[in-house]
Amino acid sequence: MPKSATAVSILLPFRNAAATLDAAIASIVAQSFTDWELLLLDNAFTDDGSIIAKRWADEDWRIRLIVEPHVGIAHALNAGLAHAQGRYIARMDADDISHPQRLSKQVAYMNTHPEIGVLGTQTTFTTTVEKSIGMHWFTEWQNAILTPHDHSVKRFVDAPLAHPTAMFRRELVER
Repeated sequence: MPKSATAVSILLPFRNAAATLDAAIASIVAQSFTDWELLLLDNAFTDDGSIIAKRWADEDWRIRLIVEPHVGIAHALNAGLAHAQGRYIARMDADDISHPQRLSKQVAYMNTHPEIGVLGTQTTFTTTVEKSIGMHWFTEWQNAILTPHDHSVKRFVDAPLAHPTAMFRRELVER
């Protein structure tokens, strides 16, 4: 459990993500900011993802495994929110890697800008999958959306904020 009012709860849903989950978790454990809890949200796995998640949870007290039997990312994220203890909520996907200073920089920004409710960053897309130009284009589209006004307008097109870069104030959900 986080130890202070500035703590972050990271919600990481996964389903059949054994191939990428270990690296995603490792990138959170390697964060320069250490006052966090990582909620690994098992969303009805059928591979070894839950074994990987349990191993991490057994090794680090800040990591908890939560089983959400209803398939779907919305169910998994709602389960995570119900268990989250942090002042800030951060998102992470099972196939993504967080920069080592992600949480540190985001928490510092949120702490000095109380008028900001939701924060995201630009991201880099890399893959070994052939024919992934669509995702590359999508990432470039998201990275070009920089102002709150642009985010407001583009939300009607698609998700203008890369989910694994998102951080928001817990109080927004509570309200």
